[in-house]
Amino acid sequence: IKESFTRKVTLLLVKSADLIVQNIKHDSADQLIKPRMDQPIISDNLCEALISMQPTGDRSLLKIIPTWSRTAPVTQTIPSVVRIPKEYFPTIEKVAQELRPKEEPKKDLFIGRIDALYGKPSADGLPQGEVTFVTVLPDNEILKAKIDLSPEDYAAACDAHKYTLFVELHGVLHRGTRIHRITDCENFRVRREPLL
Repeated sequence: IKESFTRKVTLLLVKSADLIVQNIKHDSADQLIKPRMDQPIISDNLCEALISMQPTGDRSLLKIIPTWSRTAPVTQTIPSVVRIPKEYFPTIEKVAQELRPKEEPKKDLFIGRIDALYGKPSADGLPQGEVTFVTVLPDNEILKAKIDLSPEDYAAACDAHKYTLFVELHGVLHRGTRIHRITDCENFRVRREPLL
């Protein structure tokens, strides 16, 4: 009987999740970067999907429980449940970072809005520091990133946030599993003209 696409995807998910758990359990997570030929390939997307489902609570765990059609039982040896304890997720995050394509980040232009302000007064009393910046990338991905701003740029960011204006800046985007960051921020300015 030919397996459906849905079943193939589910089988791969369960096998891959179980492989992650077994390698972490036996302190061999480094083998997930380059699995054997007979093992499923682990991707950064899979790791990040698991991280996004990370449960709350110190003793909690994520369960993956596949269900199969009674008229077409599974013929492969497959776990009936995969349990991922909360303490495994930091390791999964490290694996995701290792698997992520190693592209040299480059400076680019970003246009977006200031979503939140976290600055604190500096030694001279002027607020400066971290803001959350929201932008839309060319592929329509909505991205939030942290940026550290100088007192001058932070003051401009406060105005932009207050009046819901767009800002533009040049910087280098560094992607993270949950938190992205833009460094080397230059030419920060509030756009008072409408976007075309």
